[in-house]
Amino acid sequence: MSGLVTRARRRLDEIRPARPRKTADRRRTYTIALFAVALLTAMAWLNDHSRFAVGFLVALILGLLWVAWEVHRALLTSALAILWWVSTTPAVGVLSTMRLPALASIAFVPSATTATVALGAVVWLCAMVSRAPRPAATIMLAWAVNFAVLLTASLVAPRHGWLVGYVVTIAVLVWRLSPPMRSRRIPAPPEDDPDAEALHGALRNLGPGHSVGWRVPTAKGRSVTVVTGSTGTFAVHLCEPDGEVGTTGRGTRLVAGGTRLDRPVRHAASAARRVARTLRTPVQPVLVVSGAEFPTGIMRTTDGTAEERSEVLVIRADLLAGRLGHGPAVLTGLQVRRLARRMRSAASV
Repeated sequence: MSGLVTRARRRLDEIRPARPRKTADRRRTYTIALFAVALLTAMAWLNDHSRFAVGFLVALILGLLWVAWEVHRALLTSALAILWWVSTTPAVGVLSTMRLPALASIAFVPSATTATVALGAVVWLCAMVSRAPRPAATIMLAWAVNFAVLLTASLVAPRHGWLVGYVVTIAVLVWRLSPPMRSRRIPAPPEDDPDAEALHGALRNLGPGHSVGWRVPTAKGRSVTVVTGSTGTFAVHLCEPDGEVGTTGRGTRLVAGGTRLDRPVRHAASAARRVARTLRTPVQPVLVVSGAEFPTGIMRTTDGTAEERSEVLVIRADLLAGRLGHGPAVLTGLQVRRLARRMRSAASV
């Protein structure tokens, strides 16, 4: 039993980013949907001529659902969450006024229902505008919070339970989605760390919503710069090679001036693995090329010498800030703030 509790606590303590959304192959999706609709329509025609229209309508709906699931999955799941919100609103309105007399309850149910529907619209807009990584989960969390608070508040203040639920739900949304305020300015690096000073120049253009931790320890006497934001958590390792940076003939390894750069790649990968254990979250290793020509600008390579193979992002220094801030959101503002606190705590040890 104790082992189960320990695993549950460890699981809850992990910060798990959402899976990045893969680029959808729209042509393939539309082609499959078109052929499926045509096939189902032909089957409906052969089965019963009189119900051809119904068969075509069913086939069309199934095709649209397939396209929505493959191409617009977040929008579809959010629509289902909002549909659940709206369909349960009358029951929630009745439950929120159950402590009132019958006549007063009839008078207050429309107000509570209208407020709940308006809150659903606000929650949906917040989830979409803030680029929440899991908009449907955010909407359902807000529904659960509103439902629990509304029922609890109706026992104390039945006439204003819907208002308490409205305010608390908005506060939970702000707490979950808003980016960390301290991240609007990148903190100054340690003065006695030349690598951190060089990375500071490359990270100055990071947008709001990112936190930077200097000297997050990875091993005895070693540390690394860690950047976390809505697009993920990155362990940034600086490399200043001699000569132009390119790839080997097979394109699998980095070389500079005829020398392979296996050691910097290995150091970046091992540092990211140690930071991942410290912060208890997945960390992407990043190797920044500074002070050397790197025509490709950005590429990915693997740490082939380690037992745990890691994919390392290799990038030129002037492209670093734009790349770390680019991509789908996988972390909420709350998760970024938790990681920022862990980085500060680890750096101060």
